[in-house]
Amino acid sequence: MNANDIVEGFRKVVQDLLVPELKVVQAELKHLNEKIDLNQKENNRRFEQADKRMDVFQQEMKEMRIEIINISIIQQKILDKIDVDKRVIRLETLVEQLIRKAA
Repeated sequence: MNANDIVEGFRKVVQDLLVPELKVVQAELKHLNEKIDLNQKENNRRFEQADKRMDVFQQEMKEMRIEIINISIIQQKILDKIDVDKRVIRLETLVEQLIRKAA
């Protein structure tokens, strides 16, 4: 047996054993790449939905802040009108006067 026959035999063994295995590996890689692409598309879709929900949430929070500010303004106007401090002082004065008269 000469060197060419040995090399040719080795080539045949490699082709017979490795080439089918490499084709299987190639097919599996292609399938995995397709799955990765699908997963990326699904993740992108989910992130877009989450972004939309976050935008809605932020808008609602902004509206709530405005409502809270408006309520605080109204509350302050009401407190200014009823003038609680003066009423408490007057009540304290009246209570002190009653205590003095009773004593």
